[in-house]
Amino acid sequence: MVTDLVESSLDGQALDTLLFGGAPAPDQLPKKAKEAFPNTVLSQAYGMTETNSIAVGIAGEDYEARPNSAGLPCPVNDVLIVKDGKVVPPGEVGEIWLRGPDVMQEYWGDPEATAKAISRDGWIATGDIGNIDEEGFLYVRDRIKDLIIRGGENIASVTVENALYHDERLAEVAAVGVPHEKLGEIVAAIVSTKPAFHGKVKETELMEIARARHAPLS
Repeated sequence: MVTDLVESSLDGQALDTLLFGGAPAPDQLPKKAKEAFPNTVLSQAYGMTETNSIAVGIAGEDYEARPNSAGLPCPVNDVLIVKDGKVVPPGEVGEIWLRGPDVMQEYWGDPEATAKAISRDGWIATGDIGNIDEEGFLYVRDRIKDLIIRGGENIASVTVENALYHDERLAEVAAVGVPHEKLGEIVAAIVSTKPAFHGKVKETELMEIARARHAPLS
């Protein structure tokens, strides 16, 4: 949507607020949005159906200073980062766990799924990967199920997408894992170019960009 607004004839100055959510925004997107709509308040929210929407949020100057962050927990929510069953310190990556009165009680009619997702003391395992910094800001890195495991190495799809978004000719990028006989999975990317560059972007060019900006792909 940001790309469409920037490249259309619409006047973006009328926007009061622009909210990112659903998945980590590409690194360049908040900066591009602010440059296009300088009077707009940028914000980012993180939550899930099981938490009845937003559990973590950030806006304004905090977001501009930390465009990769999902923000601070809402007053009623707590956040932990858990790896191998243990809470990890700030900066270390693991699964995001949430707790609060807005967390659902159960998956209706599915006690097995409920027991797998929610601990006895009310923490829900989100299935998302992230970390918390020293100031308590949460950074969502990827969905566990979206991790691409190539030869035993975990590659977050969003990091591949961020690498490719440095090519200004691209409008949208999605990185996925595809089956590979020896490595289990390899990285593939589906891209959509901006209209002016249809048919003008070569696969080899994008591979070089990805390898230059993402060490595991080299």
